[in-house]
Amino acid sequence: EAEYGPTFFDVRHNLVASASYELPIGSGRAIGSDWNTLTDALLGGWRVSGIFQARTGVPVTIIDGRNRSLQGERGFERPNCVGNWKPSDQSITKWLDINGFAMAPLGTFGDCPVGSARAPGYWNVDMMLGKKFNLASSARYFEFRVEAFNLFNHPNMGPPARDISAPNTFGLITTTIGAPRVIELVVKAYF
Repeated sequence: EAEYGPTFFDVRHNLVASASYELPIGSGRAIGSDWNTLTDALLGGWRVSGIFQARTGVPVTIIDGRNRSLQGERGFERPNCVGNWKPSDQSITKWLDINGFAMAPLGTFGDCPVGSARAPGYWNVDMMLGKKFNLASSARYFEFRVEAFNLFNHPNMGPPARDISAPNTFGLITTTIGAPRVIELVVKAYF
């Protein structure tokens, strides 16, 4: 029963929304249906799409690396929970409050459950702007796209340090999840 708790990949809330919109500009559209070929090639055939992702943080299991149970190395031992893990002034330099945990008495196992704290949440926006260039028929065309992954270059923080036997780093977040902004230029031929 002491090992019962949320798994490390338990995400309570997860939202993914995507949209794609072809602008009503160009040949056969509401705007520019009477344009000549050159004007249509420059201004028509644009499309925009995007994906938004947001989710809550994953569980964090607090550990104590001092082997208080005297059982030898049996994986990670946990401390006792004595208060709230979440500090009132929570930040990346103090995500967990060490005062919410205490070293278990010698020869015992701590009572903090698995996944007793949570890591920061995650959000990201990917966008694409594309232009279609028709060739001899509508079945054959080129597409030019600009794709931006992590459009806002938002840093998504990783889990905090969780070992109470290292008080200088406990609760400190030093990693990020995902990549920084990446922009790609793409040319595709459809035939």
